[in-house]
Amino acid sequence: MRFILALHVFSVGLDLDWLISDYYPVPINTNQLQSWYQNEYSTVRYVTRCLLVIVIVAKIVVLGLVLRSSTVGTQILSMAWSKVRVFFPVATTGGMTTKEIKDMLNSRVLSLIWLELLVSMTMLILGVYAHARLPRAPQFLLAPTFTSFSNLLYAKAASGVVLVAAILKNCTRSSVASTNETPAIKVLIDQSFLRFNGTLKFFETCLGILLWINLGYAWNLGGSNTPKEVKIVLICLSIAMVLTDCVAGALWITICW
Repeated sequence: MRFILALHVFSVGLDLDWLISDYYPVPINTNQLQSWYQNEYSTVRYVTRCLLVIVIVAKIVVLGLVLRSSTVGTQILSMAWSKVRVFFPVATTGGMTTKEIKDMLNSRVLSLIWLELLVSMTMLILGVYAHARLPRAPQFLLAPTFTSFSNLLYAKAASGVVLVAAILKNCTRSSVASTNETPAIKVLIDQSFLRFNGTLKFFETCLGILLWINLGYAWNLGGSNTPKEVKIVLICLSIAMVLTDCVAGALWITICW
């Protein structure tokens, strides 16, 4: 079962790599505008991309059906869901005891910490990579806002680290009865915690809005003729932005609610 899972993931990865690699250089001694138009609006290219997207979705659906049809696959799904569900907000607390609500809030705060750290490190690495390997890429030099895309990445990464540091000030390790037990991390959530960290999250969200504007502008530069290396950076940034502004934002709303 694990071999089938790895094979499906590898196959989908190859399909995604083909989509990202959809870059066509302009031949020498050729009308650049005419060459771009022929490739950009090619019917064969459009149909191929649509079919490949359908194949990717079909592979994911088939993989889910295969996993659910076996005991090992069900265990894999259950284990994965138990790890991932703490990153999803809770719609209602009806029927939950006070202890369950506290445990739920504690797990969401810890998930928020890991999420912000992961996104901050990702943006810092991508910003350094863009400066080092893509110094002339217009996607990271030109910007519709007051500063460049790379500078906003550094600011967003720094704001995430500051938010995590502020949350960790309210974290403590609980005592354990046995030396074999791992001490649990508890978060003291009170009005001052919500007010101060909510303000930090608000400023981080404002930086996120500026980043979304720059990200949309960067995607429009070059269109489908954007080099693969730049596309990979923009895709990673898009995923990181969704995690920090959408997922982390929903978690923060759950904590405050």
